Order: sequence, then C-alpha cells, then structure tokens
Amino acid sequence: MEKSKLDALQQKIHYLEEKVNVTLNSKPTHDMRYEKLCLHPRIELPSGFKILKIIMFDGHGDPIAHLKDFCSRLVGLENNKPPLMRLFIQSLSGIPFTLYIKQDFDKWLA
Repeated sequence: MEKSKLDALQQKIHYLEEKVNVTLNSKPTHDMRYEKLCLHPRIELPSGFKILKIIMFDGHGDPIAHLKDFCSRLVGLENNKPPLMRLFIQSLSGIPFTLYIKQDFDKWLA
C-alpha cells in the first residue's frame, strides 16, 4: 500500500478513535427520569391486558401494511387511543423509531 494511502487511513482511524472516546466519556445530555424517557407515561393499559407479539417495522416494506397489521392485532382497543399510542412504539425500530421519539406529543393532543 502506498505511504500516502496508509497515512490517510491511519488519520481516519485516529479520528474515529477520538470520536469513540469522546462519546464514551461524555455525560448524558438527556433527562434520564422515567417521566422523560417514557413517551406516554400517563397512559395505562387496561387491567389484564397482555401485550401481543407485534411485527416490527424498521423502515423496509410497506408502512401502510405495517399499520394495518398493527391495528388488526389490537382488535378491541380501536376506541381507546392512549394504549394504542403506547403500544405503537413497540412496533418500531431503526429510523422509524428514531423519528417517532423525536415527535412533540403535546402537539398531538392539541
């Protein structure tokens, strides 16, 4: 390997090592209380409710098909929106999960 390419590669590795160390040694910037971590802390599930196996959506595939599958698994809760909201996040992963948690839920109820 050429010396210039090797030097560039070593610089990139050094840069990444610094970034990892900064991340590992940094203090959390988020409020770590339950009330702040839980997206819907005041929503309670009905007594005796058993969480069903929900198919995860990671951004691949048809989001409408995912929503239809999610709703069909929660028959009986269609008129009880708060538990649906609380359970929905459990069906997301990856980018859809990240986008969901960045929402301002206070605006949803306004």
